[in-house]
Amino acid sequence: MRLTIARKLAVGLALLSCLGVGAMLVVYRGLATVQEAMRQLAEWREPASTASHEMEINLNEIALAVHRYVDTADPAALERIESDTADFERFLARYRELARTDTERSFGAALGAEFARFEELAGVLIEAKERQDAAFRIAGEGFEQIDASLDGYQSVAVDLATTTFSPKLFLTLDLEADLAEVGVWLANFQRTHSPEHRALIEANQQEFRLALTRFKELSLTPDEQEWARTLEATFDRTIALVREIVALDDTLRTQSGAFDRLGATLDDLLDEQVQAVAYQALYAPRREADRATERVTHALRLLIPLFFLSALAIGFLLVRLTTEPLKRLVRGTAAISEGNLSYRVTKVTRDELGDLAEHFNRMVARLEATTVSKERLEASEADLRATVEDLLREMAERLRAEAEQTRLQESLRRSETMAAMGTLVAGVAHEVRNPLFGISSTLDALEARLGPREETRRHIAVLRGEVDRLSQLTRDLLNYGRAGGAAHAPDAIAAAIDDAIAACAALGRAAGITIARHVPDGARAVVMDRAAMTQVFTNLIENAIQHSPPDGIVTVETEVEHDGQHSWLHCAVRDTGPGFRDEDLGRVFEPFFTRRRDGTGLGLSIVQRIVDEHGGRVRAANVPDGAAVTVSLPLAERQMLAG
Repeated sequence: MRLTIARKLAVGLALLSCLGVGAMLVVYRGLATVQEAMRQLAEWREPASTASHEMEINLNEIALAVHRYVDTADPAALERIESDTADFERFLARYRELARTDTERSFGAALGAEFARFEELAGVLIEAKERQDAAFRIAGEGFEQIDASLDGYQSVAVDLATTTFSPKLFLTLDLEADLAEVGVWLANFQRTHSPEHRALIEANQQEFRLALTRFKELSLTPDEQEWARTLEATFDRTIALVREIVALDDTLRTQSGAFDRLGATLDDLLDEQVQAVAYQALYAPRREADRATERVTHALRLLIPLFFLSALAIGFLLVRLTTEPLKRLVRGTAAISEGNLSYRVTKVTRDELGDLAEHFNRMVARLEATTVSKERLEASEADLRATVEDLLREMAERLRAEAEQTRLQESLRRSETMAAMGTLVAGVAHEVRNPLFGISSTLDALEARLGPREETRRHIAVLRGEVDRLSQLTRDLLNYGRAGGAAHAPDAIAAAIDDAIAACAALGRAAGITIARHVPDGARAVVMDRAAMTQVFTNLIENAIQHSPPDGIVTVETEVEHDGQHSWLHCAVRDTGPGFRDEDLGRVFEPFFTRRRDGTGLGLSIVQRIVDEHGGRVRAANVPDGAAVTVSLPLAERQMLAG
């Protein structure tokens, strides 16, 4: 097959395209792995971990509510127990639904079984408490009934005022005193659960019975005998309730211990096993994504130099295959111009240049055979030179066109990729905004409804902090995904810098940071979108404030540089912080890369995107007293701003 110049160029471009496609496939596979890891994290790893933590919270709140009800019989505690039990069962069902391994499924079954026992013990404690309260109430009514009966009898005895009733009156007073002591020691036992108070209850009820026996041994009327029997029967029923109260107290103490031990077992299961496994599963996709990113980065470190070296080799080969035949033709034309009509050009290629050499040789042969005049020979030589020059120009133009086409294709692919990423990021941010607003509104409603309760305020504060962090991430994603296209016009960079300093003044004062401005009031114009450039310097100044120590200084300064062809305006934002890590300098402008726990990693990425849209460049570096980020923008030619 004949290898023409066009085919040689096509083969060279095909080789370069294959290398480029290979690099893109490596990146695509790495991104697919990262996407799958993030999908696992979002769909079941993180929800499963959240469900385990929520179960632990509900378990502790159920235990507290049960003890509160046992201690105070507060009806609100029952509502709390019912609500937290429903939440625990809901999160347990969610955990079982998300279980992917045999270990996680066995944990779900164990949690269900243990919680059923836990719930059963809670029911036993609540039932015992309700029975004890009912018995205490009925016993109190019995004490009141006995006391009222004694008071009635004593009032009759006092009204009669006869010596016959004096021993009976004294015995009823003893009965009333013994009854009061039984009630006092019962109340103390209900409060302290002391064995001493239990013994005093038993002793005083025995004294009451002895006093009642002595009373019945006196000479009594039939009405008094009936009154004594009724009083004894009421006392027996009341004492039976008192003993039930004491027995139920023992039951409550025993079952409370078992309830606490079972709660501790459940808490240990959640802490030491369920959450440990969930923690490992939570970080597995992240580690897989990191490994995929590492593999892609390593492959690109090899592919990029290989692509560059291949481009150099193919270019050198194409130039060599093209220029060598041309040099032979040039030497041939030089020899013919000197009158050496026997000179012939050696044909070494089978392309258009080989055809040209063959035509050249035939032409020289005809000249030599027909003895062409010098004038005609010179004219032919001139035509040949013109033909060669035209061919060289055509080849150069073709090479430039091919190179420009390649550059435009690469630029188009990069623009399409960034546009797709921006659309995706903006879409995700818009979709996240509505749920965040719902969550924030729900937190406001919960806070307004529950009031300043200590057990809920801490959880609401944590949730509100996470909502604020996600809202900041959403705003950064929207800024990152917002497409350019605003009108650019010549404007003074000082105006954008002043707007940014004003926007960051409150943050600087709160952090104790001084913002120093070294920008001339009058400067050459920069063609820019002023709002976008204000965002650039706002992001840079905020970043510098966040990384500066208290009483630090953030400096903004500008400098003009002429490199012979273009004029550049360099705008530097310096801080007095610890500076960038050496290993981070090459990654600070990557999306989502940050070392701050509350950062989103999009601030410097947004800066780079806006500066690229303005035809400028941005770089980060460490300086002796901190770090500096410099934005370089092309100056607008023949544009001056006053003031």
